[in-house]
Amino acid sequence: MLLPLILLATSFSGYADLVYDFRFGQTSYEAASGTSVNVDIFFRETATAGEDLRFFADGVGLTGLGPIGVGYGPNAPATSVLSIANLTDISVSSDFSDGQFRTRDNSSFKAEIGGQENAGISIGTNQTFHEILLGSITFEVVGNAGDTASLTLTPNDFGDIFFDNDLLPTATANFDSAGFNVIAVPEPSSCALIGVAISALALRRRRCKNQ
Repeated sequence: MLLPLILLATSFSGYADLVYDFRFGQTSYEAASGTSVNVDIFFRETATAGEDLRFFADGVGLTGLGPIGVGYGPNAPATSVLSIANLTDISVSSDFSDGQFRTRDNSSFKAEIGGQENAGISIGTNQTFHEILLGSITFEVVGNAGDTASLTLTPNDFGDIFFDNDLLPTATANFDSAGFNVIAVPEPSSCALIGVAISALALRRRRCKNQ
């Protein structure tokens, strides 16, 4: 569990044009029922007016993220599409060695993920943006072909971003969403037909080359 952080009153006027995003690795995902799908969660800081990133200029850099909420609710008429089998299926990046926060609640289709690094995560040269991996979640696909679910990232009640142990207001961050679709697995007979078609096409190409 994350260690308590001392929240200091800080002026953010010098960082007014910095943009923060929590995002998924993809805008959409798909997998067959009975399989699993891995979803990465990233954090990005972007400078929009040439100012220094806090990853570069602010004390020791980033010291904590989250925990942020991760929703994986089914879209009607489906009642359950994705599930997190074990807490170990929520993996916090090894960059956060001083605290790793993970929860899951399949009954409400919600999880949480966060991390703390007291030594800070920083960059030696200022950039236009910098992005790090917060962590990953492996979902089990329990829905049927054609079912869909909505993946969402949401803030918590206490803030989500800590630079040099100072809290940035939650309002400074954007939280991503993505879609998930359960795809059908081809029937064995369909797979066989596809194999025959590919073999026939390859044979035809060889004959054309020999002529």
